[in-house]
Amino acid sequence: MTEPHKDASAGATDPAAQADLPAPATLISGTVAALRNREGTDTGLLDILAEHILTMTPADKAVADAASAIEALAARRAEEPDPGDTCHD
Repeated sequence: MTEPHKDASAGATDPAAQADLPAPATLISGTVAALRNREGTDTGLLDILAEHILTMTPADKAVADAASAIEALAARRAEEPDPGDTCHD
C-alpha cells in the first residue's frame, strides 16, 4: 500500500514548520559569510554579488550593475602583475 501524496507546501503556513526556517535576510547573509570563510572563494567576486544580487531588494538593474563591476574587476586583475611570476623580461 502506498502513502497518499503529501502537498509539499502544506507546512508552509504551519507556524511550527516556519519557526525552523531562518529569515531570508539571515539566510542570505549566512550564506555569504560561509562562502567568504571557505578556502578558495573569490572574495572580490563574492563582494560584487553580495552588493548587487544577493540582497533582499536587488535593484532593477542589479544584473547589469553586477556585470559592469565584474568586468571592472577582471580588467583590474588583468593589469596586476602575477605575484608568483618571477620572469621579469
